[in-house]
Amino acid sequence: MNRASAVLGSDAPVALLLADDLLPPSSSSLRRMLQVHRLYGGSVVALVRAPTDVLLRSGVVLASEAVRSQTDVIRIRGLAEKPQQSELVDDLAVVGRYILSPRAIGRIGELEHGNSEARITDAINSFGDEVEPVHGVVIEGDRYDIGTHSGYLKAQVAFGCQHDEFGPEFVDWISRFNLAGRNSTPDRSESGADVHPPPPVV
Repeated sequence: MNRASAVLGSDAPVALLLADDLLPPSSSSLRRMLQVHRLYGGSVVALVRAPTDVLLRSGVVLASEAVRSQTDVIRIRGLAEKPQQSELVDDLAVVGRYILSPRAIGRIGELEHGNSEARITDAINSFGDEVEPVHGVVIEGDRYDIGTHSGYLKAQVAFGCQHDEFGPEFVDWISRFNLAGRNSTPDRSESGADVHPPPPVV
C-alpha cells in the first residue's frame, strides 16, 4: 500500500483487493465504492450479508448508521476482526475490497502487529468522526472466500461453469458426475481425456 501511495501521490486514495475474496467479473463493487468515496471522502469498505459461522471468522461491523437516500451504504462507527458471537450486532461481514484514504494508509503503516485485515480494522477504528468518515457498501450477489477449502471448491465450480471456452463442456461434465453419483467417475470426454475444471478466471 505504501508503494502504491508513493506512485499515486500522497493525496490519492488506493484500492486494495485481497486475493482470498473472489467476486464475479460482472460485479460492479469497486466502481460503486469509488462513487461513495467521491461523495463522502474518507475510506470505503465492501460488505456482504453472511451467516453467523462466516461472521465469526471475518471482519464485521460493530456499529453503524444508515445514510440517507443511499440504500446500499452505511456509515461505519466500528469494526472487529473475528469477533465473539456476543459481539455480533448484525449480519454484515467485511469483504476484501477497500478504498483507503491517504490518512488510512499512513495509519496502517504505523501499525506493526497483525495481518493486513487486522491492521486495516485497527486503523479504521482509530478514526473518530473528527478525523474522517468511513463508509461501507453492501454488495449483492455471490462472493467466494477461497481462504477456506469449501469456498475454494465452490469458486472453481462457479467460475468453471461461467468460462466462455470451457464452461459448456464443464457444465456437461458436472451434470454427468452428479448423475453418476459422488463415488463414481464420469465417462471420459470424446477426446479420451478426463475433463478437469479450469482455474477461476478473474
